[in-house]
Amino acid sequence: VGYGCDAELVAGDTVPTFTSMIEKGQPDIAPEGWLNAVKEPLDKAVKEGKLVYAAPAITEGGTESWWVP
Repeated sequence: VGYGCDAELVAGDTVPTFTSMIEKGQPDIAPEGWLNAVKEPLDKAVKEGKLVYAAPAITEGGTESWWVP
């Protein structure tokens, strides 16, 4: 519960979470995700008014990589 609202935290991976947001409108918010894997469908959904980017995050210097020691 936050700000007088009921909330449920559900674990999920980037592609299934954003696919569900685009197709079903749920979840309402995805606080974290690596967007490179779903950039084109997300941009299309934003353009169609299905989704909004709430805030930019790690706009400078974020790197999506596999690091193998």
